[in-house]
Formats: sequence, structure tokens, C-alpha cells
Amino acid sequence: MTHKDKIILNLLKKYNKDRSLKVLDVGAGDKPLDKKLPQNMEYITLDVDKNRNPDIICDLNKRLPIKDKTYDFVIASEVLEHTLYPRKIISELKRITKKDGYIIISMPNEYNFYL
Repeated sequence: MTHKDKIILNLLKKYNKDRSLKVLDVGAGDKPLDKKLPQNMEYITLDVDKNRNPDIICDLNKRLPIKDKTYDFVIASEVLEHTLYPRKIISELKRITKKDGYIIISMPNEYNFYL
């Protein structure tokens, strides 16, 4: 687990509530948070690579096949810099996040990223 993954895990634990929560890991890759989250958090993965066995296979440059306000936490770690339309994707992440939910975004080179 990388330092970045530990920070994300600590954020999730900090904002953990006493109810069942749904967490979506966008571009989950090797699923770094799998089996590390508190028991009340359901971990769902989304990736374009079907060989990584994500729960949802999806190209982020298209509309996400997810209902509005589905997730309590949405994580997009080291993902947006690989997409064509990051603004559109951020709008989609907002759409699928519950009103009182959180979106966690990390990028390796944010100084070269313009919205």
C-alpha cells in the first residue's frame, strides 16, 4: 500500500459513520483498499481494464452507468490525468455521489492540469 493509499484510507476512516456506506474506487487498478476498509463500507471498483476484474467495467470518457446519488465516497486516485474530458468526469463523479457524500481526487502532476 502506497503512502497516498494510506492517506485515502485514513480519510475514509475519519469520515466513517455508524451506517452502511458505499465506496466507489474509480480506476481502481489493483484494488489497493480492498479488505482494508471498515466492515460497514462496501467497496466497489470501476476500471476500463476488464482483466483487473472490476465490479464495473467502464470507459470514463462516456457517461457512467450508475444511478444518481449512489455513493457515499467516490475515489479517483491518479485517474483524471489519463482522460480526455476531466471536467465532464468530475461532473459525473458529483452526479453519482450522495448529497452528503465525499469525492477524493488525487493527481501526480496537478500543476500541468487545467480545468
